[in-house]
Amino acid sequence: MNATPSLNSSSPGNGGSVADWLARARLGAPQTHRDIVIWPLFASGANGTSYRTLDEAITSSQAQVTEVSESGSVPQLKVINQSPDPLLILDGEELIGAKQNRVVNATLLLKARSETIIPVSCTEQGRWRHVSNALSSSDVVMEMKVRRAKVRS
Repeated sequence: MNATPSLNSSSPGNGGSVADWLARARLGAPQTHRDIVIWPLFASGANGTSYRTLDEAITSSQAQVTEVSESGSVPQLKVINQSPDPLLILDGEELIGAKQNRVVNATLLLKARSETIIPVSCTEQGRWRHVSNALSSSDVVMEMKVRRAKVRS
């Protein structure tokens, strides 16, 4: 089975080809944050995918990130998504609190109203005691070089 889409393959949601979808697409205004520029791509008539970011869901009390058990597990955390929307968690997002601060090891899209164990790595050496019951977003995403080194290790 070929996993690479071709210009004649069907596009999800509309039954047309990739070439047809691209012909209807338009480039949005660039969005800049620090050293990153993103050019959004919009398809006419497409509803898009609805999701919440982890930070949005935690802030609105629709998601909670905790240790997997009372004793915890350094390479894993539990995410409870109570939102009616899927939850987007980015590789490199740092979470602070609980028994130890962690960084997420992969970009994940979790199902709505789900409970999922996610892979993480420690970002805080030496502490293994509760400072809170749940973790919160630190508003930090590890830079590419650090994520690359994390994957290699």
